[in-house]
Amino acid sequence: MTSMLWTVAVIFLAPADTPSRSGSQPKANPFAPSLPYLTPKEEARLDQIIDRFILFDTGSLKGEEGKKAQADFKQLGPEAIPALIRGMNQAAKIEHSCPAVTIARKLAAYLKSSNDPELLEFARENIGAGVTQSRHMGVLRDLRVACTMRKRVAEKNTVAIQTAPVPSYLRPGTTVQLLAQSGDLKPGQARDAILKDLEKLPLDEVLADLGAAAANSANPKAQQQTRDLLDQFFSRQSPQTLQKHLQTGLVEVRASAARVAGTKGMHFEKELIEFLADVDPDLRQAAHEALVKLNPGIDFGPKKNAEGKERTEAVRQWRDWLAKQNGR
Repeated sequence: MTSMLWTVAVIFLAPADTPSRSGSQPKANPFAPSLPYLTPKEEARLDQIIDRFILFDTGSLKGEEGKKAQADFKQLGPEAIPALIRGMNQAAKIEHSCPAVTIARKLAAYLKSSNDPELLEFARENIGAGVTQSRHMGVLRDLRVACTMRKRVAEKNTVAIQTAPVPSYLRPGTTVQLLAQSGDLKPGQARDAILKDLEKLPLDEVLADLGAAAANSANPKAQQQTRDLLDQFFSRQSPQTLQKHLQTGLVEVRASAARVAGTKGMHFEKELIEFLADVDPDLRQAAHEALVKLNPGIDFGPKKNAEGKERTEAVRQWRDWLAKQNGR
């Protein structure tokens, strides 16, 4: 199939003005059954991510915007193979070595592990489409050869093809997208609408996504914004939910639950004291600050960068104190 046929097929199969997914849309990509069906809007989003990465990789997009472009590109999975091919063909026409080679590496990793003959044939036919002269002709040729060889293996060792789901970063109203909307708001702007939308999603999914994002220290400003959103989200949950997630989940999730427990006066001292011996300094600090807020005038430490012995002693003193309070 040619690149032009692919473009025409996408346009006719999912009109560009389709606002969201509907039950009538196919589950799988009609030309690559292992890939999910993506709407034109979702395909355009992938193209935008790759275009911005090319700008970053050629030095045209710098600073925080450049870091975000790089991070967005890294999260692309096999669902982006058609878009990666389009992007690589575009990058191959640029007299710059980095973008085309980087995209080719990502493509090669996905294609060499694919068991979908139709996908591999599509990739072979479209890699290099419209590129007549480029310093990267050898890279394009090697990728096409790799597709041919992998297709032979896939046809010889047939396995059931399973369609991958649409990733969360492309689904409208997901935690990742709501987090991005939150980041676009100005300081002091209310986030009530975003928090209400988050509450419509599965709790475990929200906490997993926000917890993972809050653990990313590459952008301190974005990390703090995520932590603030996580705290605000937890502030709307019941004490039972908060206590449950003090005991399980990602470090950032437990640290947020500790902060909110302290702010809202929830006496979960028993759980908080155990955090004081944790290896993560941010979790220890969140627990320590919560304990001090819950019990004004009482402070047995430890300091944020305390060594093991000091942490152990602080835990002992807090436990002894708690025992005298009838365990709370």
